[in-house]
Amino acid sequence: MKEHYSELSFILRQYLSERFGINLLEKTTIEAQLILKHYGLSENLLSEIGIILNGSDMVKFAKSAPEEKIIRANLDDCRNIVEQTTDERLTHV
Repeated sequence: MKEHYSELSFILRQYLSERFGINLLEKTTIEAQLILKHYGLSENLLSEIGIILNGSDMVKFAKSAPEEKIIRANLDDCRNIVEQTTDERLTHV
């Protein structure tokens, strides 16, 4: 579980870092959300990102064990984040 959430958090942070040309890998969840807010992400999207990153921290550091439906929802939310932040110019290639 810890490995899964470590990877999920890394992949999301890496994607967002590359997408917006910033480094979120060494930022806290709150710092990452504040930085992303400057790029025009909606409050709903920022909230989804926060839920995933905070949940990942809970698993990694507090040994939390989310239910399977939460794990699946987190994966779906990650897909949603990617879809909502994909550069429109790249989707028509």
